[in-house]
Amino acid sequence: MTSNCGRIQALVMKIQNDFLDNPALRLTVPRAQVRFGVDALTGEAVLGALADAGVLVRTPDGAYVRFFPRSARASAPGRTSESRRARDWHSPAGHAA
Repeated sequence: MTSNCGRIQALVMKIQNDFLDNPALRLTVPRAQVRFGVDALTGEAVLGALADAGVLVRTPDGAYVRFFPRSARASAPGRTSESRRARDWHSPAGHAA
């Protein structure tokens, strides 16, 4: 069990570091499967967890990209963090999503 936890933790860190090192990186689950050698369920789970953590955001076309907040303003009452991330997301270097 500990071995599996260590492998998952290492995979999460590897994927997160790839996005941090390559700000324009844009991956769908199938492309993440190939890049990281994981199955679809694992790829979706890790990318989803990184999106939930605010590291990534999922674009309307299903790709995952690094989350870049437009500002550090406090969220308005009644807005969830997910809706705030979707509202505040913008692509790096002006690339359209």
